[in-house]
Amino acid sequence: MNLIPRFIGVDDATRCPIIGSLFITAIAIDDLNIFEKEPFTSLPIQDSKTLTHKQIKEIYIKTRNFVKYSVWQIFPWDMENFNLNDLEAKGMLLAMNRFFRFWKAEKIFIDNFDRNKDKFIQRVKKVAWANLKPYLTDFSNWVVEHYADEKYKIVSLAGIYSKYFSNREYELLKEIYGDFGSGNPNDKKTLEFIKKNPSCPIIRKKWATYKRLMGEGKDDEGNPKKKSESSGKRILSLPFATTFYHLSQSHCPHVPLFSNLGSE
Repeated sequence: MNLIPRFIGVDDATRCPIIGSLFITAIAIDDLNIFEKEPFTSLPIQDSKTLTHKQIKEIYIKTRNFVKYSVWQIFPWDMENFNLNDLEAKGMLLAMNRFFRFWKAEKIFIDNFDRNKDKFIQRVKKVAWANLKPYLTDFSNWVVEHYADEKYKIVSLAGIYSKYFSNREYELLKEIYGDFGSGNPNDKKTLEFIKKNPSCPIIRKKWATYKRLMGEGKDDEGNPKKKSESSGKRILSLPFATTFYHLSQSHCPHVPLFSNLGSE
Protein backbone atom coordinates (compact mmCIF):
# COMPACT_ATOMS: atom_id res chain seq x y z
CA MET A 1 0.00 0.00 0.00
CA ASN A 2 1.11 3.55 -0.71
CA LEU A 3 2.32 5.58 2.25
CA ILE A 4 -0.71 7.85 1.89
CA PRO A 5 -3.83 5.69 1.35
CA ARG A 6 -5.94 6.49 -1.73
CA PHE A 7 -9.29 5.54 -0.23
CA ILE A 8 -10.58 5.48 3.34
CA GLY A 9 -13.96 4.25 4.58
CA VAL A 10 -15.31 4.93 8.07
CA ASP A 11 -18.33 3.56 9.91
CA ASP A 12 -19.46 2.76 13.43
CA ALA A 13 -21.42 -0.02 15.11
CA THR A 14 -23.59 -0.28 18.23
CA ARG A 15 -24.55 3.37 18.48
CA CYS A 16 -28.06 2.60 19.75
CA PRO A 17 -27.64 -0.15 22.42
CA ILE A 18 -27.77 0.76 26.11
CA ILE A 19 -24.94 -1.60 27.05
CA GLY A 20 -21.32 -1.66 25.93
CA SER A 21 -19.02 0.49 23.83
CA LEU A 22 -19.43 2.17 20.48
CA PHE A 23 -16.83 1.05 17.92
CA ILE A 24 -15.53 3.03 14.94
CA THR A 25 -13.42 1.52 12.16
CA ALA A 26 -11.41 3.26 9.46
CA ILE A 27 -10.36 1.08 6.53
CA ALA A 28 -7.72 2.09 3.97
CA ILE A 29 -7.17 0.62 0.50
CA ASP A 30 -5.43 1.72 -2.71
CA ASP A 31 -7.91 0.29 -5.21
CA LEU A 32 -11.71 0.28 -4.97
CA ASN A 33 -11.75 -2.57 -7.49
CA ILE A 34 -10.51 -4.84 -4.73
CA PHE A 35 -14.17 -5.51 -3.99
CA GLU A 36 -14.55 -7.06 -7.45
CA LYS A 37 -11.97 -9.71 -6.59
CA GLU A 38 -11.72 -12.66 -4.23
CA PRO A 39 -12.29 -13.06 -1.36
CA PHE A 40 -14.65 -10.07 -1.44
CA THR A 41 -16.84 -11.26 -4.32
CA SER A 42 -17.81 -14.42 -2.45
CA LEU A 43 -18.67 -12.57 0.77
CA PRO A 44 -21.76 -10.46 1.64
CA ILE A 45 -20.10 -7.04 2.00
CA GLN A 46 -23.17 -5.03 2.99
CA ASP A 47 -24.79 -3.22 5.93
CA SER A 48 -23.61 -5.09 9.05
CA LYS A 49 -27.14 -4.92 10.53
CA THR A 50 -28.28 -7.40 7.86
CA LEU A 51 -25.59 -9.98 8.73
CA THR A 52 -25.34 -12.74 11.33
CA HIS A 53 -22.53 -12.96 13.89
CA LYS A 54 -21.12 -15.91 11.94
CA GLN A 55 -21.06 -13.96 8.66
CA ILE A 56 -19.43 -10.95 10.31
CA LYS A 57 -16.69 -13.06 11.84
CA GLU A 58 -16.06 -14.85 8.53
CA ILE A 59 -15.78 -11.57 6.64
CA TYR A 60 -13.32 -10.13 9.15
CA ILE A 61 -11.10 -13.23 9.16
CA LYS A 62 -11.06 -13.60 5.36
CA THR A 63 -10.49 -9.93 4.48
CA ARG A 64 -8.30 -8.47 7.24
CA ASN A 65 -5.06 -9.24 5.39
CA PHE A 66 -6.23 -7.38 2.27
CA VAL A 67 -6.85 -3.99 3.90
CA LYS A 68 -5.38 -1.69 6.51
CA TYR A 69 -7.68 -0.90 9.40
CA SER A 70 -7.81 1.02 12.63
CA VAL A 71 -10.52 0.69 15.31
CA TRP A 72 -11.48 3.22 17.97
CA GLN A 73 -13.59 2.41 21.02
CA ILE A 74 -15.84 4.83 22.92
CA PHE A 75 -16.55 3.48 26.39
CA PRO A 76 -19.90 3.77 28.23
CA TRP A 77 -18.40 6.07 30.89
CA ASP A 78 -17.15 8.46 28.20
CA MET A 79 -20.75 8.85 27.00
CA GLU A 80 -21.81 10.04 30.45
CA ASN A 81 -19.61 13.13 30.32
CA PHE A 82 -19.50 14.19 26.68
CA ASN A 83 -21.82 14.74 23.73
CA LEU A 84 -22.07 11.48 21.77
CA ASN A 85 -21.88 13.15 18.36
CA ASP A 86 -18.74 15.02 19.40
CA LEU A 87 -17.23 11.80 20.75
CA GLU A 88 -17.97 9.95 17.52
CA ALA A 89 -16.62 12.71 15.28
CA LYS A 90 -13.39 12.76 17.27
CA GLY A 91 -13.29 8.97 17.29
CA MET A 92 -13.47 8.94 13.49
CA LEU A 93 -10.56 11.39 13.31
CA LEU A 94 -8.55 9.32 15.80
CA ALA A 95 -9.16 6.12 13.84
CA MET A 96 -8.15 7.77 10.54
CA ASN A 97 -5.17 9.49 12.14
CA ARG A 98 -3.40 6.11 12.28
CA PHE A 99 -2.99 6.42 8.51
CA PHE A 100 -0.17 8.66 7.30
CA ARG A 101 -1.56 12.10 6.29
CA PHE A 102 -5.06 10.67 5.94
CA TRP A 103 -6.47 14.07 4.91
CA LYS A 104 -4.57 13.73 1.60
CA ALA A 105 -6.47 10.58 0.59
CA GLU A 106 -8.12 10.70 -2.83
CA LYS A 107 -11.52 9.98 -1.26
CA ILE A 108 -12.73 9.58 2.30
CA PHE A 109 -16.13 7.87 2.59
CA ILE A 110 -18.01 8.32 5.86
CA ASP A 111 -21.41 7.09 7.04
CA ASN A 112 -22.88 10.32 8.37
CA PHE A 113 -24.54 10.22 11.79
CA ASP A 114 -25.11 13.98 11.77
CA ARG A 115 -27.87 16.09 10.17
CA ASN A 116 -25.96 16.75 6.95
CA LYS A 117 -22.41 17.03 5.62
CA ASP A 118 -22.02 20.69 6.58
CA LYS A 119 -23.03 19.97 10.18
CA PHE A 120 -20.65 17.00 10.29
CA ILE A 121 -17.74 19.07 8.96
CA GLN A 122 -18.45 21.79 11.52
CA ARG A 123 -18.32 19.19 14.26
CA VAL A 124 -15.09 17.69 12.94
CA LYS A 125 -13.44 21.10 12.95
CA LYS A 126 -14.66 21.70 16.50
CA VAL A 127 -13.31 18.46 17.99
CA ALA A 128 -10.04 18.23 16.03
CA TRP A 129 -6.93 18.65 18.18
CA ALA A 130 -4.68 21.67 17.73
CA ASN A 131 -1.91 20.18 15.59
CA LEU A 132 -4.46 18.58 13.22
CA LYS A 133 -6.66 21.63 12.62
CA PRO A 134 -4.28 23.30 10.09
CA TYR A 135 -4.62 20.28 7.77
CA LEU A 136 -8.43 20.13 7.88
CA THR A 137 -9.17 22.95 5.45
CA ASP A 138 -10.38 21.19 2.30
CA PHE A 139 -13.20 18.66 2.59
CA SER A 140 -13.92 18.33 -1.13
CA ASN A 141 -12.53 14.77 -1.06
CA TRP A 142 -14.82 13.76 1.84
CA VAL A 143 -17.96 11.84 0.82
CA VAL A 144 -20.16 12.19 3.92
CA GLU A 145 -23.59 10.64 3.38
CA HIS A 146 -26.41 9.01 5.27
CA TYR A 147 -26.64 5.26 4.57
CA ALA A 148 -23.17 5.27 3.07
CA ASP A 149 -22.80 1.70 4.35
CA GLU A 150 -25.47 0.72 1.82
CA LYS A 151 -23.82 2.58 -1.09
CA TYR A 152 -20.06 2.04 -0.72
CA LYS A 153 -18.50 -1.31 0.05
CA ILE A 154 -15.50 0.26 1.77
CA VAL A 155 -17.92 1.80 4.29
CA SER A 156 -19.88 -1.46 4.57
CA LEU A 157 -16.64 -3.26 5.41
CA ALA A 158 -15.75 -0.65 8.03
CA GLY A 159 -19.16 -1.17 9.66
CA ILE A 160 -18.68 -4.95 9.58
CA TYR A 161 -15.30 -4.64 11.34
CA SER A 162 -16.84 -2.34 13.96
CA LYS A 163 -19.60 -4.86 14.57
CA TYR A 164 -17.08 -7.71 14.78
CA PHE A 165 -15.22 -5.99 17.62
CA SER A 166 -18.51 -5.10 19.31
CA ASN A 167 -19.52 -8.77 19.18
CA ARG A 168 -16.19 -9.69 20.75
CA GLU A 169 -16.78 -7.19 23.51
CA TYR A 170 -20.24 -8.59 24.23
CA GLU A 171 -18.84 -12.10 24.51
CA LEU A 172 -16.28 -10.93 27.07
CA LEU A 173 -18.76 -8.82 29.00
CA LYS A 174 -21.18 -11.72 29.31
CA GLU A 175 -18.38 -13.90 30.70
CA ILE A 176 -17.77 -11.25 33.37
CA TYR A 177 -21.27 -9.95 34.13
CA GLY A 178 -23.60 -12.71 32.96
CA ASP A 179 -26.20 -12.77 30.19
CA PHE A 180 -27.73 -9.31 29.68
CA GLY A 181 -29.49 -10.13 26.41
CA SER A 182 -28.99 -8.18 23.20
CA GLY A 183 -28.08 -4.89 24.91
CA ASN A 184 -30.86 -3.07 23.06
CA PRO A 185 -33.18 -0.70 25.00
CA ASN A 186 -36.28 -2.67 23.97
CA ASP A 187 -34.93 -6.06 25.12
CA LYS A 188 -36.72 -7.30 28.26
CA LYS A 189 -33.68 -9.29 29.42
CA THR A 190 -31.45 -6.23 29.00
CA LEU A 191 -33.87 -4.04 30.95
CA GLU A 192 -34.10 -6.62 33.74
CA PHE A 193 -30.31 -6.74 33.97
CA ILE A 194 -30.16 -2.95 34.29
CA LYS A 195 -32.84 -2.88 37.00
CA LYS A 196 -30.92 -5.43 39.06
CA ASN A 197 -27.48 -3.93 38.40
CA PRO A 198 -27.93 -0.16 37.94
CA SER A 199 -24.33 0.70 38.91
CA CYS A 200 -22.72 -1.73 36.46
CA PRO A 201 -20.07 0.20 34.44
CA ILE A 202 -21.02 -1.34 31.10
CA ILE A 203 -24.39 0.47 31.09
CA ARG A 204 -24.78 3.73 29.16
CA LYS A 205 -26.28 5.72 32.01
CA LYS A 206 -26.96 8.83 29.93
CA TRP A 207 -29.54 6.97 27.83
CA ALA A 208 -33.18 7.99 28.36
CA THR A 209 -34.14 4.34 28.93
CA TYR A 210 -31.73 4.09 31.87
CA LYS A 211 -33.00 7.35 33.40
CA ARG A 212 -36.59 6.18 33.05
CA LEU A 213 -35.80 2.86 34.73
CA MET A 214 -34.03 4.68 37.57
CA GLY A 215 -36.97 7.05 38.03
CA GLU A 216 -35.02 10.07 36.86
CA GLY A 217 -36.38 12.92 34.77
CA LYS A 218 -39.27 15.21 35.75
CA ASP A 219 -42.62 14.55 37.39
CA ASP A 220 -45.99 15.84 36.18
CA GLU A 221 -45.34 19.22 37.82
CA GLY A 222 -41.95 19.65 36.11
CA ASN A 223 -39.89 18.94 39.22
CA PRO A 224 -36.83 16.64 39.06
CA LYS A 225 -37.68 13.12 40.14
CA LYS A 226 -35.64 11.41 42.79
CA LYS A 227 -33.60 8.39 41.75
CA SER A 228 -35.38 5.22 42.80
CA GLU A 229 -33.70 2.34 44.53
CA SER A 230 -33.59 -0.84 42.43
CA SER A 231 -33.92 -4.26 43.97
CA GLY A 232 -31.69 -7.23 43.39
CA LYS A 233 -27.99 -7.91 43.64
CA ARG A 234 -25.85 -5.05 42.32
CA ILE A 235 -22.56 -5.29 40.50
CA LEU A 236 -19.85 -2.96 41.77
CA SER A 237 -18.44 -0.39 39.35
CA LEU A 238 -14.97 -1.86 39.22
CA PRO A 239 -12.50 -1.52 36.32
CA PHE A 240 -12.65 -4.30 33.75
CA ALA A 241 -10.33 -7.15 34.66
CA THR A 242 -9.54 -8.04 31.07
CA THR A 243 -6.86 -7.02 28.60
CA PHE A 244 -9.62 -6.23 26.10
CA TYR A 245 -9.85 -2.83 27.77
CA HIS A 246 -6.11 -2.23 27.96
CA LEU A 247 -6.36 1.07 26.08
CA SER A 248 -8.41 3.84 27.60
CA GLN A 249 -8.96 7.06 25.69
CA SER A 250 -7.98 9.05 28.76
CA HIS A 251 -4.56 7.40 28.86
CA CYS A 252 -3.89 6.88 25.16
CA PRO A 253 -5.74 9.70 23.37
CA HIS A 254 -4.13 9.13 19.96
CA VAL A 255 -3.82 5.33 19.84
CA PRO A 256 -6.57 3.19 18.32
CA LEU A 257 -7.67 0.14 20.27
CA PHE A 258 -7.12 -2.29 17.41
CA SER A 259 -5.09 -2.02 14.22
CA ASN A 260 -3.19 -4.20 11.78
CA LEU A 261 -0.72 -1.39 11.16
CA GLY A 262 2.82 -1.56 12.42
CA SER A 263 4.50 1.35 14.15
CA GLU A 264 5.75 4.09 11.95
